Amino acid sequence: NMPADLQLLASGALMTQALQAQRALQDEFGLVADIWSVTSYTELQRDGMTAERSQRRSTQPELPAAYVTTQLEGCSGPVIAVSDYVRAYPELIRPYVPQRYVTLGTDGFGRSATRPALRAFFEVDATEIVLTSLWALVDEGRFELDDLKKARKSKGRDQDTDAPWQM
Repeated sequence: NMPADLQLLASGALMTQALQAQRALQDEFGLVADIWSVTSYTELQRDGMTAERSQRRSTQPELPAAYVTTQLEGCSGPVIAVSDYVRAYPELIRPYVPQRYVTLGTDGFGRSATRPALRAFFEVDATEIVLTSLWALVDEGRFELDDLKKARKSKGRDQDTDAPWQM
């Protein structure tokens, strides 16, 4: 098994989009993405707050870190989280993610007739997950900016548009 280049966190209906993005990253760019199923960002946040509180109040030098921290600690690359809720939801665990952390969510008001169009509008579809992953890897110096520009153009996402929450 090859070590992953990045980590994808997904839940619910967007797990399918993350799986499609994982395949596209592998097939089109030779990148390996591990997929993590997140059943509750709220519970992960509560666990993180509990671990932080225990560390803050204890006199013991080594107390366990948050669950999500211990799970992601040995992983490489950026962590991309995608949610079919507002970005604030995956943002709940930001303090406990030890890597570069990028969140995608459905902020704004949808005006699309189909689910694929709605996911594209909110920038949470497989294509946007791929492009966000590549952007995060560019930011870490592990993918070329010119290759990201080519990918955006080939996927028809190279035009500058207003953010969904500004429409």
